[in-house]
Amino acid sequence: MSSAYEKTAQEHAVLSGLESYIEDTIEYSDTILSIHNDIADVKQTDEDNYRFSIEIINDEISNLETRITDIIEDSLQTRVDELKDYLEDLIKQELEK
Repeated sequence: MSSAYEKTAQEHAVLSGLESYIEDTIEYSDTILSIHNDIADVKQTDEDNYRFSIEIINDEISNLETRITDIIEDSLQTRVDELKDYLEDLIKQELEK
């Protein structure tokens, strides 16, 4: 069995360890808080950069869609004009006969 003295020594060791832990936590609390704030800032910056990147990508996709649509419309209009000219020439030739 342990004596009262041994229990007191064990309790003292535990309390001393806890006291040391609390002192270290208090001593480094500003550093811990600073690290915590840095992590929060990095997370926010990462989220902002992601959002900004997505906006740029969406804008570029929209611009590409507009350009592609314009190119297709121009190409189709050119084809329609060529076909119209061809048919007009064909009709003129038939009428001249």
